[in-house]
Amino acid sequence: MKKGVLIGGLLCLALVGAAIVAVLVQPVMVQGASVTRGDITRTENLMGEFIPISRQNVVCTKNGVVGSVAIAVGDSIAEGDTVITLSGDSLSEELSAVETALRNLENSEKASAVSAKTDPEEEELRQAISLALANAEDAKSLAQSMGVEYTKFNGAVATYISVSAKAVFNANQNADDTSKKETKDNNNEETKLLGWRDELNAQLASLEVFSGVSGSVLSVSAMEGVSVDEGDVLAVAGNSHGGLLTTIDTTGNIEADDEVTIVSDGLSWSGWVVEKDGNVLYIQPETGFVANDEIEVVATLESALDVCMLPIECLGEDNSSEYVLILNVEGKLERRDVTTTLERGGMVAVTSGVGIGETAVYYPDRYNEGISAKLYE
Repeated sequence: MKKGVLIGGLLCLALVGAAIVAVLVQPVMVQGASVTRGDITRTENLMGEFIPISRQNVVCTKNGVVGSVAIAVGDSIAEGDTVITLSGDSLSEELSAVETALRNLENSEKASAVSAKTDPEEEELRQAISLALANAEDAKSLAQSMGVEYTKFNGAVATYISVSAKAVFNANQNADDTSKKETKDNNNEETKLLGWRDELNAQLASLEVFSGVSGSVLSVSAMEGVSVDEGDVLAVAGNSHGGLLTTIDTTGNIEADDEVTIVSDGLSWSGWVVEKDGNVLYIQPETGFVANDEIEVVATLESALDVCMLPIECLGEDNSSEYVLILNVEGKLERRDVTTTLERGGMVAVTSGVGIGETAVYYPDRYNEGISAKLYE
């Protein structure tokens, strides 16, 4: 009886032990990344300025307010091309005022012509006085044959009629003189206004300002809505080919003869540092470079080319060195000491310790070397 109990106990212990062993040898589920091949570079982006071989000012030839700007940095312009168009708002307002003055003057002349027409009663009065003067002459001849007293009487009548006639005719003469003077003044004013109107129309027809130089537009200072005067610099044009670039080395690591990449308006060119003066770099672009808008100089400070690459999370570190855990063909985690160089964009360049296509485990410090593991599917 005791022997049977003992055997049963031993069997139970064996089963428990087997279960524990089975649990212990169960593969650990891990996340891994394949080792790939690639390049990693460390760069510095600097802002560059183009130094053209030649530089010329585009000068304003008129006065006014800029209505629109017809050029932009990077454009090619030739002599005679439109640079800006001046606003015609103020000229239009001035022209409207001149045309109003001309209409007012015309209306005034019409009113004067109407008022200068002879009044019918005044005309009848003049005719009566003229007739009376003629009759007075006849009466004077008759009085000479009738005696002195009648002659005096007739003379008095004639004098009255004559004085009355002079008053009427002189008043009409003064009115005529005034009218003539007003007409002369109006004519002078009309001539002045017509000349002014012609000048304004000519200005409105020639609001464009043209370039007097040719080249590539390097900078533009003219802005819409801003007043400009004759002689102001509207833009700068120059030769966009063959010049140098200048930039400031903020890293202190760029030297003469270093190669750089020049980026402008989405296009890239190669270049090299031909001179370094303090922290100022002078860069010669490759043939075909054209300066457009903003210029960026990309300097390569370090590079690791054609190397093994891993996510940075696959890298472990202990007191001895950096390492990774590789899931080998036997399904075991194998430690490999590695040498790394550059890190960029979450990837690290590994120059020794791993091979292309091997699988490195994420977060290797969480697992022990030699255990069985299996990748998450």
